[in-house]
Amino acid sequence: MTERRELLAWIVREAIEPGEHLTEKQVNERLLGYADDVVMLRRYLIDFGLLERTPSGSSYSRKTNP
Repeated sequence: MTERRELLAWIVREAIEPGEHLTEKQVNERLLGYADDVVMLRRYLIDFGLLERTPSGSSYSRKTNP
């Protein structure tokens, strides 16, 4: 699990700048370069606490210290 978290932290640092607020479509477009299944990757990023989603699901942002 540690290796997975490290890989996911690297992906989020590469794909999303601190302070950016992106739509789901924008997040998916950025993650496409890292995996074919962007929905699964996005879910992993949220589950591992590296990506935050607003309760409405309208905006995603990188956690401050992934």
